Amino acid sequence: MNILHAPNNDCSSRWSRPVIVLFSGLLAAAGIVVPATADHTPPSDTQHQVYKIGGDVSAPRLVYKVEPEYTEEAKQAKISGTVLLSAVVEAAGNPDNLQVVTGLDPGLDKNAIYAVSQWRFEPATKNNQPVPVLVQIKVNYRLK
Repeated sequence: MNILHAPNNDCSSRWSRPVIVLFSGLLAAAGIVVPATADHTPPSDTQHQVYKIGGDVSAPRLVYKVEPEYTEEAKQAKISGTVLLSAVVEAAGNPDNLQVVTGLDPGLDKNAIYAVSQWRFEPATKNNQPVPVLVQIKVNYRLK
């Protein structure tokens, strides 16, 4: 203490403030980082594994289906074909994370997602327990 407060020691006034500011900043940064890394709980989207069908994982079974609607534009253009969707059928039997893999027409793609989002499944199982699975769903559009 005597060295820092010596009257002829202008190092104390020149260096003490920057050192204190730097040290305070490091402590503040450590205070922000430590709590964030102290919680080892994985993010919610990685807590539940999504399985692939096969082996000891059974496929979900469709129990309720809503047919997609044709758009007027697609009818007039006489568009027909298949929209391929990717989805996760949750352990509760609800489709989630619907995405177009192969599209047909923007309006028909949107209607396919809307219709499939209302579908219900008997869930897939692994060891007799319901599990979420990744599936591909074909939605066919045929003009009558």
